[in-house]
Amino acid sequence: MGQIKVTVTDDEGKVIGNHDYDLASGLNTLTKMEQAIEELRPQMLSDINEDLLTEEQRAFEKKRDLFAEEHQKSKSKR
Repeated sequence: MGQIKVTVTDDEGKVIGNHDYDLASGLNTLTKMEQAIEELRPQMLSDINEDLLTEEQRAFEKKRDLFAEEHQKSKSKR
């Protein structure tokens, strides 16, 4: 049995997702392998999309928290 490994990284190379997909045994031709990968493609794209959205949400929350901290600091200086 073969396996496909997908690693999703951001622009700086930080890993934001790892996924392993098992392929059925007996994929002894390129055509069979290609067909198996095509069948997995919707799941792979869904997993990658989830990784990207989760990372964007994390980045947004971090920016929001930093902004709130700076806003609180500026209020306390007044």
